[in-house]
Amino acid sequence: MCGALQASAALSGLAKYGGKPAIFYATAANDQDAQWAGNQYPRCVYVIGWSNSTDRVKAGQLLVDIISNNMNDAPEDIAEALAAEMSELFVSAGEQTYCIVWKQSDQFSVGSGEEPKAYGVTITFQMMAFPKIEVPVPDVVKGIGNWIKAQFSQVKVIGQDELGAAWRATDASPACYVRLEGMAMPVRATYACAWLNGNYAIHIICPSQSERIKLLTQLANLMALEQSILLEDRSPFMMQRLALRAGADPLADGQMIVSGEYGVLRPTPTEPVLQNIIVRKE
Repeated sequence: MCGALQASAALSGLAKYGGKPAIFYATAANDQDAQWAGNQYPRCVYVIGWSNSTDRVKAGQLLVDIISNNMNDAPEDIAEALAAEMSELFVSAGEQTYCIVWKQSDQFSVGSGEEPKAYGVTITFQMMAFPKIEVPVPDVVKGIGNWIKAQFSQVKVIGQDELGAAWRATDASPACYVRLEGMAMPVRATYACAWLNGNYAIHIICPSQSERIKLLTQLANLMALEQSILLEDRSPFMMQRLALRAGADPLADGQMIVSGEYGVLRPTPTEPVLQNIIVRKE
């Protein structure tokens, strides 16, 4: 997160600490620190609070304070530019991907009297999680993601493609996220495999609503034509129902729900081995 803030053009005009913009986690450096270069304001202090909620939408919050002691520095202008620059920015580290979404901005002051010692703006961002979850074969989430990538090479599939530390979904290169909504076991069963019904949410993320609808419509048309997707073990995921919600939140909810059926191969039964065989000779 510090790297994304350090690279922000909105924060390039901050005071310099150690030759870099004065950006600190939790607490700013002491005013007497020798690494300050001249002015010590405006500065930025940020903190991340994580949540253990099972709802991936509420993974945590990023709080960013833009602090100044000079009316000419206009921290509200810096805060407005930073909110526009950081909102809907994705950050990836290992198998975890988060999307930063602006929530609100609040002004504050430090000190008492007519002229406060410092004042600034607190920007609150929501951290939305897009976790990578691997399951044993057959992995329908991975299968749907691979199929979408094969149809639309420009799409970044979150959790499967190699992504940078900080990146943004664009109209030219949208992001896609597939997740399990729920599953149930149907009534029917066969000798070779056990059958499951699954519901899967598909998120298509890019700035333009028209581009999202265009890609979603193309995706729905192809799914209707194909009707099944081959998974990693070459078994089919047979699509039975598709629901497209064009107005749904692409980050929180996903705009498409695909329901279908797939089979899990039963283990080959092992026959008992005969032991201590005695052959009687007449």
